[in-house]
Amino acid sequence: MKLRRALSLSAATAALLPLAMAAAPVSQAADAPVPRCTEVGAGMYRETPTVRRSFGIPQRLTPSTRWTNFTTTFTNASSIEFKSFGLSGWALNYDDNMEHSYLGDYIDLQYWNTSQHLWKTLPGSIPAPATLKPRESVHLQMRLRLRGDVPMKPGEEILGGVSIDGSWVEPLRGNCIGHTSSGGQFWAAKS
Repeated sequence: MKLRRALSLSAATAALLPLAMAAAPVSQAADAPVPRCTEVGAGMYRETPTVRRSFGIPQRLTPSTRWTNFTTTFTNASSIEFKSFGLSGWALNYDDNMEHSYLGDYIDLQYWNTSQHLWKTLPGSIPAPATLKPRESVHLQMRLRLRGDVPMKPGEEILGGVSIDGSWVEPLRGNCIGHTSSGGQFWAAKS
């Protein structure tokens, strides 16, 4: 009888030990940064396939009061559901000249908020579904303009652009963070 109880206690301890050990690293790793899926390793942990498209971004942007409309689409092309899906966007200069870093401050960038039926100004986050299932897409209506008070010299051109970024968590890959970017470049010019 004592042997049977000892074996039962040993079996119960052996069954609970892996659970206790598995739980310990989670609490200790809670403060550790979550790696991007591209940083986890090789093979199946390379970048998660996404399809991203932007249409309508002009090749040239000059100061104007008129808006230029464009669209951006993100599609989950993987077999994994994206959790905690989020979008953000901004306009910026793309050249290496630090004297041109001001450009993004003079580009108005907006997205159409479908729930409120109005244009919202970026930079910042863009409302998106909390999850993006395999083969699901998110479509964004956007617009931009270069303000007339941009401190460019006449005839000067600066390479600028818009960036719309998507990020998500992949629980099946150790909660790593996936990331993708869409948008495009243009030449900002003042006549």
